[in-house]
Amino acid sequence: MKILLVDDDADNLNLLQEILKPKNYQIFAVQSGNDAFSKTKELEPDLILLDIVMPGISGFEVCQQIKNDPHIKNIPIIFVSACNDIEDMTEGFRLGGVDYITKPFRKEEVLARVHTHLQLKLLIEEKTKLIEKLDQNSRTDSLTGLSNRRDLLEKLNYEAKRFERSKNPFSIILADIDNFKAINDTYGHGGGDYVLVELANLLARNSRDQDIVSRWGGEEILILLPETDASGAKYLAEKYRKLIESHNFHFDGNQISVTMSFGVNMVFSKNDSNDFIEAVIKRADNCLYEAKKNGKNQVVYLHEVEI
Repeated sequence: MKILLVDDDADNLNLLQEILKPKNYQIFAVQSGNDAFSKTKELEPDLILLDIVMPGISGFEVCQQIKNDPHIKNIPIIFVSACNDIEDMTEGFRLGGVDYITKPFRKEEVLARVHTHLQLKLLIEEKTKLIEKLDQNSRTDSLTGLSNRRDLLEKLNYEAKRFERSKNPFSIILADIDNFKAINDTYGHGGGDYVLVELANLLARNSRDQDIVSRWGGEEILILLPETDASGAKYLAEKYRKLIESHNFHFDGNQISVTMSFGVNMVFSKNDSNDFIEAVIKRADNCLYEAKKNGKNQVVYLHEVEI
């Protein structure tokens, strides 16, 4: 783990390095506040031991600079000072320091405090990663790996708010696998799951970076198309329809014929209705119903006029 030492006194730096050397930390040292901030941004160390009293920029000022930078603000800082003054300690904690070491250095104290805060940093990072993983899992469909309904609804609400500000239209595509019950009846649920996964991969590979492909439920797929007008949405839906129709779905030695029906809705106007998102999806669902009723394997779209 990387530790940055900041002290204008070379003897203090050398002593700290000698104390920490047996622990095989990567040690870096600078002798000014200006160098401390730039070195922190360059290295992103795991811990900083920061002298308070230095010529030019003080340790407190360096701490403020670090805490104001979102990329490095979470690096723990232990203040170092020859003064055991309660006001200095209080100010250090107020600015975001995690601990305080006084000079002259006591080897056991330095090692214990450094070890404690490095371990705390590791635990916090592991907890953060776990929370991020749990959050990602809660937004992902376990079978297909696509966004799930919760994730898509959040992104739809965000897109609706962005639409209110920019007035740029957005579109959604609601698609449903044709005759999916017959696929399950013929090839079993294993065959149905295979079709869902293969279809999800096909759509994800061929979607634009800004688009969100989600499993809306069962065999339904909902695709959010930010800043996309009716002609663009209709083009994409037709592109997906042709890709699926021509794709070879092979399961357990059998080739499965798969098609999808698509309902497309572009939004370019909004009133004060509280069920705006629900209404947008409902209109796409109505188009999907028409596509099914008219023979399946086709695209029907609605040019939204007013919600």
